[in-house]
Amino acid sequence: MNFGWTEQQQQIRDAVERVCAPFDADYWLRHDREGGFPDDFHRALADAGWRIVYCREVVTHHNPSPVRDVTQRRALLTRNELLSAWLRLPLDLAWRVT
Repeated sequence: MNFGWTEQQQQIRDAVERVCAPFDADYWLRHDREGGFPDDFHRALADAGWRIVYCREVVTHHNPSPVRDVTQRRALLTRNELLSAWLRLPLDLAWRVT
């Protein structure tokens, strides 16, 4: 039995690696410290034609980084939620959720 990558699987892997290349460990470390949703990463995947699926049945658990400033993180998350709501939602809905 062959457990190696098929040619099609390798093409998919290579294509995803090209899209993800700009998002190196420094990017993720910076995001971990500053907080916020990685919109630019998701946008890059979507722009390359990849679909992102959110599945409620999948549960992940995240332990916050011990080097993170909790107060600053809360402020950044609040800011990001406000910006996301006002930039993406219809005005009446943005008003209600914020």
